[in-house]
Amino acid sequence: MLNKMRGSRVITGLLVMAMLVGCTAKVESTKGNTESPYKRINALPGEATLVSGLSLPDSVQLADENALPPAAELFAYLKGAGEAGYVLYGHQNDTHHKGGGTFEGSSPSDTKDLTGSIAAICGIDTLSFTGAELPVADGKKDSAEEAAGVSIEAAAQGGIITLSAHMPNFSKVAEKGKDENGTYDYSGYSPDDTSGAVMEQLLPGGKLNQVYTGYLDLIAKYALLLQEKDIPVLFRPFHENNGSWFWWGAAYCEEETYKNVFRYTQEYLTEVKGVHNFLYVYSPNGPFSDEADYESRYPGDGYVDVIAFDMYHDNPKQEDGFIESFRNTAKLVEQIAAKHGKIPAVSETGMRVMTSLGDGKNYGGLAPFGNTRLNWFQEILEVAEESKMPYFMVWANFDGVNNFFAPYKTDAVHGHEMADGFIDFYNDKRTVFADGTNFYGKSKAPSVVSKECLGYFLSPVSGSRLNETQTITASLSKDAGIVQFVLGNQDQTAVVELKAEKKQDSGGLKHLYSATVSGEQLKKLGKSLGTIELKADGKTLNRMNLLYNVEEEKQDPSVVDSFEDYLGNHELLAKNWTVNSAPGCSVFLQLSKEHKAEGDYGMAFQYHISSMNGSEGWAGTTKPLDADWKEYQALQLFVTPDGKGQKLVIQLTSNGEDFEVFLPEFAATTESRYITIPFSAMKGKNGGTFDPSAITSFGIWCNTIGQTEVESVMYVDDIRGVKSDATEVTYKTERQ
Repeated sequence: MLNKMRGSRVITGLLVMAMLVGCTAKVESTKGNTESPYKRINALPGEATLVSGLSLPDSVQLADENALPPAAELFAYLKGAGEAGYVLYGHQNDTHHKGGGTFEGSSPSDTKDLTGSIAAICGIDTLSFTGAELPVADGKKDSAEEAAGVSIEAAAQGGIITLSAHMPNFSKVAEKGKDENGTYDYSGYSPDDTSGAVMEQLLPGGKLNQVYTGYLDLIAKYALLLQEKDIPVLFRPFHENNGSWFWWGAAYCEEETYKNVFRYTQEYLTEVKGVHNFLYVYSPNGPFSDEADYESRYPGDGYVDVIAFDMYHDNPKQEDGFIESFRNTAKLVEQIAAKHGKIPAVSETGMRVMTSLGDGKNYGGLAPFGNTRLNWFQEILEVAEESKMPYFMVWANFDGVNNFFAPYKTDAVHGHEMADGFIDFYNDKRTVFADGTNFYGKSKAPSVVSKECLGYFLSPVSGSRLNETQTITASLSKDAGIVQFVLGNQDQTAVVELKAEKKQDSGGLKHLYSATVSGEQLKKLGKSLGTIELKADGKTLNRMNLLYNVEEEKQDPSVVDSFEDYLGNHELLAKNWTVNSAPGCSVFLQLSKEHKAEGDYGMAFQYHISSMNGSEGWAGTTKPLDADWKEYQALQLFVTPDGKGQKLVIQLTSNGEDFEVFLPEFAATTESRYITIPFSAMKGKNGGTFDPSAITSFGIWCNTIGQTEVESVMYVDDIRGVKSDATEVTYKTERQ
């Protein structure tokens, strides 16, 4: 899955229009001729669609039971708007990043240039707090106040604010240390740096907790400035968490660890910082195979208000099956939201061409010319409206050449080739922009219903090892009479019950409970993968897996995986390897005793790939690493191919870039062999240079070749770095 390009600096209309102003920009056409790609705009915006006649509830249940009236009002408003068939258009960075022109009469918003209104949902990111997407003024440490000003101005025009969080890799922030004023430097862009096991260290007691709470304090600084103005915010942390392109992704933390960090984030902002104008948005990356797939990392009803998804239209073609897959995903999310009493939404979408149009450029979003789905916004509108989703949001216009997601004007009468279709989209009576939201101060806020007692573990983290005396800590949403921690081995034949006591030194959290388990008590559980439960007055509030009395074996630094350390347990395998797939595709992993190189186990890679729902079908799995392989020159692994001849991809990630080799010819055979892949044979997706001293993940993928559908299984074992003087990929029946 390719991650969308992010802005690393402020890209103003003036900078972009050095190339584009006055419809004078020249872009190489697919024929190699130099000509303007911009078109005369013929459509005219009509009257705004005004939201009216909503059926609003008298009471709502929110993640923050102390939410202020504006937040409760926003929840009721969005729920009512979706049920009434309205769809609010959203655009990330709508009023402070621009791809279009700075001609006379233009505004800071491409959306407003075309329609006369800014977007109804105005996205902003925490990158705007730290200098990446808004400059930091001289003498200041952050741009939170400036970002708040951008959002307050958008709200004054009717825009509803949503805040995403591309958080820096906090282990890298910690390495930089504090400055002379005792503050951390959160600048730069490192959410795609997946090293450092960050999620496991964010909770209280973790090495990175202080770094993390410093960042949450920055978010709170922005939030409270809006709270003073009665402006609510849709806050969307840890998005696309089921992928593996961010450090909070599925490959880099267990399910329960993700949930507990999300819960702690919500609780810290509300209880410690007094932020009560947030609604909390949960948004994994679509598509999903079923409800269980979507809910695998869902933090729970008591911590989430909006159930959303991100899903991009990659390499769009006229007949590619994306809209049907998008529709199925939206319907599934609508059903899940209804089950949980939440609001469904499309938190991110957009077209990503991602391939060259014959002009030598690769486009991360829309292309400046040659787009195949000129009415794409109308297509998404249809799906959102029928799925009762009150809004969808496309990503930002960081420039007007190869990193923008919405059309724009280049001068008063010309613009991007999708401009006419976008104006027609604005004129649709179901579509709402900021000039028609009618949100602020228009209705009575519903009351907020108190939620039941909830709780989660702060320490230890899910999947960790308990081998000696350790303190266990949990946070509850309210006090309880009897709080217990119940530890059990895998088959629950041995159980240890601990009574927890309320902690007085809570670090701002109001209802912390702890107890200590001794080494002698742990011995009763034996050597096992087991569970620990948090109970309050007899009710189980949280459960997670732990390894009892299993010493961590000294790892050979050359080994990615030999599949011998999982105790034969498929669940442990799944916690170390994460899977990902295209629409209509899937992959399932199991340990295999029959197909292996040596030892007791190999891994079965069972996959289903189909190109029927897109230009290419793919499925794969990755394992996070923190490897320094400067001593080695090649990757080696044992593979039993399946003879299907699809595009087998072997991947190493180094310094944030994926390096790959394609092996379709080998995949057409069936003989088990060791593959030795020189690092020099692996090509970077961004044309970079492979650094063997900074390897952060290994991946194996299978992609379709042509229009096909394949369901099969391959086997993998003994993956490691090796010393080799080979200059090309080699195949042998014995390990080197």
